[in-house]
Amino acid sequence: MVFTSSILTACSSNWGNIDGKWQLKCIKDELTGVVKIVGRSPEADVVKSPGFPYGNVDTRLYINIFPNGSLNVAIWADRINLVGGKYHNEHEDYYLIGKFSPLDKLETYSVSYERESERFLWFKREKRTYTLILNNESLLLELPYFTGKGRYRYEWNKGDFANQVSALKKTCFGKK
Repeated sequence: MVFTSSILTACSSNWGNIDGKWQLKCIKDELTGVVKIVGRSPEADVVKSPGFPYGNVDTRLYINIFPNGSLNVAIWADRINLVGGKYHNEHEDYYLIGKFSPLDKLETYSVSYERESERFLWFKREKRTYTLILNNESLLLELPYFTGKGRYRYEWNKGDFANQVSALKKTCFGKK
């Protein structure tokens, strides 16, 4: 996976708050010249609180889309203190239980936690996750916080998200 400081900058900046819609924008890394689309989902609803002090954690999905079609998808939270991960060379792997549609079966999603990007859990199967985001309007995930298992529901308008991505691909990359 390629992690750059530009998603960290883009994610921490003030994006405003648009309920129910992904916020996407085209950015250019002034140092490398790389152009990409970065975005964040609406804030997740807390379905089940993991307990104090993590009960009111702001958590969202983030995405980087590159001109060559590669991408990164991550869960961002203003505080991450999870248990049960497996440590491997500078990162920890977690296996989260969740589902994209209320009718889906529960699935396990593999995410990686890197010390350099301490508020992000990076999905391992980015292309699949991206397709699921495009074709669904929600994601329910269980995060194993130190104080208990919290459940978070991310919801968005899939038509609006797909239209925003398509329009930005045209303006940022000059293609569909």
